[in-house]
Amino acid sequence: MSDTFWDIATMPPNGRRSQGFARRLQQVDACFDDEKRTGFSSACLGEKLNIGYFDPRLERTFGHWGVITNARDMATWLKMLLLGGRSPHTNESVVPYSTIEKTTTAYSVPRESPDYDFPELGKITYGMAQRMSTYRGHRIIEHTGTIPGQTSRIMRVPGSGFGIAVMVNDHELGLHFVNVLTWRIMDHMLRLKPIDWERRLTSSDIQGTYYNEAYGRITLCLASGLPNVNSKTPSECKRTLADHPFDLSTDITDDATSPRFIARFGQTSTMYLLFSHKNESSFIASMGMIFPQTDARMPSIYWYWDAIFAKEGLAFAGNAWGAGLGVKHSTPWADGGLKKNAEVWFDKVVK
Repeated sequence: MSDTFWDIATMPPNGRRSQGFARRLQQVDACFDDEKRTGFSSACLGEKLNIGYFDPRLERTFGHWGVITNARDMATWLKMLLLGGRSPHTNESVVPYSTIEKTTTAYSVPRESPDYDFPELGKITYGMAQRMSTYRGHRIIEHTGTIPGQTSRIMRVPGSGFGIAVMVNDHELGLHFVNVLTWRIMDHMLRLKPIDWERRLTSSDIQGTYYNEAYGRITLCLASGLPNVNSKTPSECKRTLADHPFDLSTDITDDATSPRFIARFGQTSTMYLLFSHKNESSFIASMGMIFPQTDARMPSIYWYWDAIFAKEGLAFAGNAWGAGLGVKHSTPWADGGLKKNAEVWFDKVVK
């Protein structure tokens, strides 16, 4: 397709439109851990279905689903906005500058935070169908777009004179891909030290409180490897991180800069858990203790197990329960998902 349309009814019947894709039979838990780190597993991806191009007339909605365009025209559109409403080809005024000013004037502050709450992402203000914020100190004007099977983000950085348009034809995985790609392009264009946004966005969902009927509540606190985001930090983490038995200057994994989390464990204040990043949403868990009478600190040097995170909770595997000889270890990635196959399962109760 080489033109832009405001109404799907005006498109020629043979117009080539991006085919949207959705999925079924997904094992969602598998998406949060891929030991091979070669991409998403077939269990995560499920069966891919071509749902065609979604017709907004089916929902009797035309506003936010009203533009059918292509990469070339999006580039022209972004150039026009960066030029204050003038055509990049003729320099003639296409959109009055006063109109662009009004659309990018903050009229409200949405209650929701940015897509992910990190110090590099500024608070959002909202104009006339435009969101204003900052990325690592640079002002950005942008908005996302979604229809079934399609995800997009159109962004411009007026102070640096460039814009970004990312369009992905995937329903379930599209938003994550759009976010990772957008911020990576921003780092490149602004000549900033790249941030590993794929790892960052995955790890951002881990900190929080988890519950198991036998073991009670544990609150994971970010100890190292990522910037600490105050608005996401549970209040009890200040105490946990101030006094624990682990030496964070060393690491049992290959990358000492990877995310690590600490949690108090059990009904007393003497037991702690350390979670060291392994790959994707897999961590290596170990235990440590503090004896208040003598202030002795004993991190475990021999007992480790696997901790795998999913949206719904946390699975322990790899002989976390200390079973004896002859007891088969669980296979958390087997059919049925993490919760069914975990040796111990914690539901996530507080983000």
